[in-house]
Amino acid sequence: MKILFLEPFFTGSHRRWCEEIQEFSSHEVHILSLSGNHWKWRMHGASVEFSENLNDKRIKYDLIIASDFLDLATFKSLYWDKAVPLALYFHENQITYPWSSKDQDVFLERDNHYGWINFTSALVADYCFFNSNYHLRSFVQELPFFLAQFPDGNFKRSIGIISSKSKVLHLGMKLFRKSKIKNNKPVILWNHRWEYDKNPSLFFQSLAAVQDLDWELIVLGKSYQNVPNEFKQFQSLFKERTIHWGFVSDINEYQEKLAIADILLTTAIQDFFGGSVVEAIHAGAFPILPNRLAYKEHISEEYLFNNEAELDQMLRLSIAKFSSWDSRTSKDVEKYSWTNCISKYDDIFESCI
Repeated sequence: MKILFLEPFFTGSHRRWCEEIQEFSSHEVHILSLSGNHWKWRMHGASVEFSENLNDKRIKYDLIIASDFLDLATFKSLYWDKAVPLALYFHENQITYPWSSKDQDVFLERDNHYGWINFTSALVADYCFFNSNYHLRSFVQELPFFLAQFPDGNFKRSIGIISSKSKVLHLGMKLFRKSKIKNNKPVILWNHRWEYDKNPSLFFQSLAAVQDLDWELIVLGKSYQNVPNEFKQFQSLFKERTIHWGFVSDINEYQEKLAIADILLTTAIQDFFGGSVVEAIHAGAFPILPNRLAYKEHISEEYLFNNEAELDQMLRLSIAKFSSWDSRTSKDVEKYSWTNCISKYDDIFESCI
């Protein structure tokens, strides 16, 4: 099979997913992409730019797979080959994604447009894939409420059509594990984006509440233009406890930092899959995760907290007993390694034609 991936936002997990499928798949995989910035413009303009590019070349593909940042309805209307099957892969979606209150589109009440693009794209796709059960379930369940905001229109049939052609295709990942470092005191890890939806406020406040205990800290992850204030505030407070603070671009250095970490504390309000969480668990960190989102698909409920009181209790206990932790949950996430899931991917791609 000759497969084309269309990725308007070619960075982070979107980029890795495409490139790693290209590396591991038994099929011939091509990638057409745009840089990973200006995400709102990508959702508007990428469909026209991609169709112009492909219409000039007239290369025949067996299957085209687009990410959720593409306006697939516009692309389909412009693309020359009307017979090729079109699949849509949802890394995230703009209907259930928690928008920042500081975003001007929220203030101007024009944020619904991007969710509408996700809706129409799913409607015209031949197949819709979601990176977790939680993501698929929450998207379909929220559609009636999202569509009810508009002046009129009965979209019940369209929601049924989307639901019937949607299935879960968990994110495949390159999972490496370096030898675990033995520490004299537990090392707590943050390895997510420095953004509001990862809830840094609760993370750092939870650490501040256990300052009576002995622990150290590693803060990784990529920062953007609007960095939450908590990172500057608590960097100073936890200076004496900090082993590393900041983004690491080299993959080997990143894995080395993960190998040092003993405890992974996550407080996110949004994670449709949670790639950074899976990486840290696989590296051997003890997970403390909220009992929501996609996390219960990765590990058992004994590692999930329901409220801040449970978070504090689990954090204190894990700090006290970190030396006896045997990292058994690392095996729970090995199912996401390409070694274990690429054959499923290839079979699903073949079934699309």
